[in-house]
Amino acid sequence: MRPLLAAATLAANAAEGTSDWQLHKAGYTLEYGLVLAGLVALLPMAFPGRKRWTRQLAPAWPGTSDVAIVDLATFLFPWLAVYCLDGLFLAPLARLAHVESGAGRLLFSVLVVEGSFLAVIVLFHLLRRRLSPNSTPLLTARWGPIVFLAAWPVVFAVLLGWQWLLDKCGHPATDQDLVDQFRALSTWSSRGAFILFASVLAPFTEEIIFRGIIYRTLKRTLPRWLAALLSAVAFGAAHADLSSLVPLIALGFIFALAYDATGCIAVTMVAHGLFNLNTIVALLLGVGS
Repeated sequence: MRPLLAAATLAANAAEGTSDWQLHKAGYTLEYGLVLAGLVALLPMAFPGRKRWTRQLAPAWPGTSDVAIVDLATFLFPWLAVYCLDGLFLAPLARLAHVESGAGRLLFSVLVVEGSFLAVIVLFHLLRRRLSPNSTPLLTARWGPIVFLAAWPVVFAVLLGWQWLLDKCGHPATDQDLVDQFRALSTWSSRGAFILFASVLAPFTEEIIFRGIIYRTLKRTLPRWLAALLSAVAFGAAHADLSSLVPLIALGFIFALAYDATGCIAVTMVAHGLFNLNTIVALLLGVGS
């Protein structure tokens, strides 16, 4: 009997190993396929379409430079207050909502923080009347996926180089906290809520914050490339993770240029959502972060 059980166990482990290998193979095939598709998407931007990416269709922040600085300060103060103080209230709110599990509490905290950011954005718009999405459905549907594809091989190359440099400096690459939070979620309902946050809510709030407000404000007084770089540095630093800092700066810089080239922030929202969704799919397929 024992030999039969042992043989069954070995067969099950071998089947599980084969399944994992097939899953990983599918994941790597998808990711490298996206890299190739991204290189194809980059070609028209580098040659016939290069003039498009020198356009500046995204409007600078309305008003004078002084007004722009006041508006930026008016927005950043409550946003940074939410960013810093939300942690003090998350535990009491979680208890009130009867959220007890560790993974559930992590998801609850993410949704509360992003909801707070969204509330600040809505309040700022109501008080200052400065936000104008200027979105066109056809433009968004066409350029959102293209911007994602074009950004992916660039970010992928930067990621490999940055992780190599960190490894040489004795700082092995680690996963973002959000990646660990996603892995800790055990139910598909909680994972579904996290996917909704990552692919819809987070791209909307982050694009409004870093491209729609910070980039447009900096663009009024600084050269385009410097405004794009500084807003990208803010975008990368806000994620508070050294391993992904430089790749996220590269991503933020590309998104700023795409916003300028199209004049439509919904394009970068879609590209951002697809980028986050691709990250989640890669995790589910066992590719890593």
